[in-house]
Amino acid sequence: MNRGVACRPIFQDTRDLRIFLQLVSEQVSAGRIAVHAYCLMENHYHMLVDVPTGELDVAMRENGRRYSRAYNRMRERDGPLFRSPFRSRPIVDEHYRRSVLEYIDRNSVASALALHPADYEWGSAAQFALPPTVRHAWLCTTWVSQVVEEETGVAGLPADAYRALFKGFDDPSAVELVETRLQVAAISDPRAR
Repeated sequence: MNRGVACRPIFQDTRDLRIFLQLVSEQVSAGRIAVHAYCLMENHYHMLVDVPTGELDVAMRENGRRYSRAYNRMRERDGPLFRSPFRSRPIVDEHYRRSVLEYIDRNSVASALALHPADYEWGSAAQFALPPTVRHAWLCTTWVSQVVEEETGVAGLPADAYRALFKGFDDPSAVELVETRLQVAAISDPRAR
C-alpha cells in the first residue's frame, strides 16, 4: 500500500486512475507481480499481490516512479507524490490472506464511496463482479475463484458470485487484524526483495 504525502490526493481524476492501473498491468506483464485484489482511493491505494520473481521492490519502485512522473508532468509540478516508497507485509496464512482481501475490497464502503464493494469502479471487487470476458486481463482470478467456490459453492467466478461472497464473508475482526499488521514493523520476507 501507499499513501500521498501528507495524505494529499494521488488520484485526482479518472485519467490518473487509468494511468496507474496501466502501469500496474505492465508490472504484471513483466512477471514481477500477480495482482489478486486492489482498491484505489483518492489519497492511497491497497494491493494484494504475489511476487513470483521476488522483485516486489523493483515492481513497486518502478510503478511509483513512473506514475509520479506522469502525475507531476500533467500538473506541471515537481516533488514527491507518495509519502514513502511503499509498505508491504507478507501474508502468513490463509485466514490473514482472506482478511486482507476483505479489507481491500471493503475500503470503498468504509470510506462511503459505495454501498457494496462491487459498486466501486476502482477496486477489484467491481472487476470480479463483471463477466469474465470484460475483466482486466491482468487481474489474477485463480485464488479469488477458489475462495468464492469454497464460500458460496459456485465455481468459475461468474459475475454475480463475488457479490454474493460478501453476504457470508463478513469477519468483523478483519479490519482490526489488517490494520494491526500494517502498524507492526515490517516482517522480513525474502520473496519480497
